[in-house]
Amino acid sequence: MESGKRFTLVIDQAWTDATGTALKETFRKSFRVGPPDREPPDPSQWKMTLPKRGSTNALVLSFPEPMDHALAQRMIRVVTAAGELVPGEPVLDEQERRWNFMPSRPWTAGPHTVLVQTTIEDLAGNNIGKAFEVDLFDGVQRRLTNSNVRRPFGIK
Repeated sequence: MESGKRFTLVIDQAWTDATGTALKETFRKSFRVGPPDREPPDPSQWKMTLPKRGSTNALVLSFPEPMDHALAQRMIRVVTAAGELVPGEPVLDEQERRWNFMPSRPWTAGPHTVLVQTTIEDLAGNNIGKAFEVDLFDGVQRRLTNSNVRRPFGIK
């Protein structure tokens, strides 16, 4: 695919799903290809909006570009200074550009950390520190590593 060109994805009605059921109708999706995205996500560039202690307001992370919805819900966590997981629910909105963490109980004062697994992806498949598309002549990492990036913050 080339940047600037238009394409149409067509899934024929005759195709069947995993259970053998045919589609109700043919599906078509037209799109224009944009320039390649080879910039890995950088959590240090994510804007963080902090809640107040004693509230159940959301901790908000705003991304400069959309993130993979399912991965962002699973791969971003909040922990206390003691390393205990803060219970709550993440919700993505703003077309996957904002992650809202709603705690199950009120925030306590003190240091906390957002942990982001480095295998999280943006919509182009880029991971933290690693672009999806790589030049085959460059050195390629042979092992998949999964670690965390830490974003400390304090609740006042």
